[in-house]
Amino acid sequence: MLFPFYASITNTFLACHLDSGTKSRKSYHWQHEISSSSLFLPPAPRVGYIHTNSSAIHKIDFVGQLMAWPNFEREVITTFSLPSTNWNNDTLDVRVVGFGSQTSISEEQMVLGDEIGLQGRLGERLGRPVTSSLQAQQHRRRMGDFKASRPAAAGYRRIPDMVLFDGVPEIKVVGGAKAPWPDEHINMLSEGVDDFEAGQEGPLRRRLGQVARYMRELNVKHGFLSTYEETIFLRKVDVRGVWTLQYSTVIAYDDPLTSQTEGTTTQQGLYHVALLGQADSVFTRRGGTRSPLRNHRWTISRE
Repeated sequence: MLFPFYASITNTFLACHLDSGTKSRKSYHWQHEISSSSLFLPPAPRVGYIHTNSSAIHKIDFVGQLMAWPNFEREVITTFSLPSTNWNNDTLDVRVVGFGSQTSISEEQMVLGDEIGLQGRLGERLGRPVTSSLQAQQHRRRMGDFKASRPAAAGYRRIPDMVLFDGVPEIKVVGGAKAPWPDEHINMLSEGVDDFEAGQEGPLRRRLGQVARYMRELNVKHGFLSTYEETIFLRKVDVRGVWTLQYSTVIAYDDPLTSQTEGTTTQQGLYHVALLGQADSVFTRRGGTRSPLRNHRWTISRE
């Protein structure tokens, strides 16, 4: 039995046609139907020869309890393989691949030069397909700009890069974006996790600090940080009454689905976290933890 995120393999139509502009050259295009259960890998970002080089990592440290999110990949695979899920099989998008597809909109054509450009590409390549899949499954969740959310209207002054909100619109997941090309950002998530698990905790705590602060201040339980090339998902849990931040495995934009039982894409990870945010999104409720709030440590700004 195939998991639903492999359904695109069996629900694929193949079309080839002769270019109208010439009778001597054939251009073959393979078109993949994409349904709500088939969240494909995004194409590689196209970075301009001229671009910003400065680090955008804020001097905000996560100082609370930090640990790996156990079984994250298994949770995501389960989300996409539950036999009780009635997946909407309507075609949400079509991706053109193969010979002659290099100039199609399925490939990355926009050139990036700074973090603002990266945010736009994440919105297009990550936020849009996940939102379409959520809507097709009748989940009232959308990715969008922070300024379109209720906390922004209420006067919250910081501006997260991306948020996922409901119909109110109340924020359920908050996200941060960092350009992947500055020296301090290259492989910053995967190397940060490796360092943390080797006992050098400082780099990862610094890199997660900004999103962790958003989570606490916006009273949101789930978050993520992405450089487009790498993405990590976050959730706040209480471990024996202590506020704890858990981090997922780091997902590369081109991580393959190696089998029916392992591997996830960034889009699938965000879809899963969106559903978690739908069921349980509040960071903390008054009296909801065993310890007094003053005993909980979360982030410290050193700016």
